[in-house]
Amino acid sequence: MKRNDRLFRRRSWLFAGEILCLLVLLLPASVIGSEIWRWRTASPQSQGMSSRKLEAMRKVLEQRGTKTLLIVRNDRIVYEWYARGYSRSTKHYTA
Repeated sequence: MKRNDRLFRRRSWLFAGEILCLLVLLLPASVIGSEIWRWRTASPQSQGMSSRKLEAMRKVLEQRGTKTLLIVRNDRIVYEWYARGYSRSTKHYTA
């Protein structure tokens, strides 16, 4: 086998590997995994957090103009708040 042939084949495999990596990154998780990822919820107390302190923090942030607040701990949503006029589906600073 000529040197150029080996180099071409090596580059072809590298290119194929790059394409495969790109496809894996672009595929949604539901296609890659066996189940669809769904956020689970938990109480703040079950995750070692204080509801009272989270609510106090939310009030301060609301006074400063915060519109949405989502707190996740250990892959669970422990606190979720939206100002009037906002919701989970409201687009916020998106292109």
